[in-house]
Amino acid sequence: MIIIDEPTKEVIQENFGKRDLLDIVNELSIPDVEISIRYSKIVEAIVQDCNTNGVPEWGDCSKMLRKFLMTAKITNKDGELIEASADGSEEVEAGDIEYPDCYGLADERDPACGRCKVMKTCMEKHMESLPPCFGKDYSDIAPECEICIEQNKCKEHNK
Repeated sequence: MIIIDEPTKEVIQENFGKRDLLDIVNELSIPDVEISIRYSKIVEAIVQDCNTNGVPEWGDCSKMLRKFLMTAKITNKDGELIEASADGSEEVEAGDIEYPDCYGLADERDPACGRCKVMKTCMEKHMESLPPCFGKDYSDIAPECEICIEQNKCKEHNK
């Protein structure tokens, strides 16, 4: 089931006028939606249609509908559905959003990382970039361990 959160609704409102949404309604042949209906109800009607009838095939969509599906975080830029994870957040593909400057430095203990939409891929990237000795060859007296930025994690992992 597709659910649009409040921040995403605000982004939709910033990017689409009522006329744009009505064009999407017409494209999807959604009945009983007209210009007098509130903006938020039009967005809800589009999302409900996607829930009921499925998300339209990417190749069959107008440019406006594609933009809506991406902005609403229903599909990625390739038209693939963005699935919701078990905790209700979206599973985000690495290429779908802009990366924060800290991308690749994930730390599960950092609350900011826990709220980040790319935490999963960031953690994978971080694990790929660890030195080959990580968690295996730690030594309190080795000069390379003394200057390594992963020293504390490696020490914990090596126990």
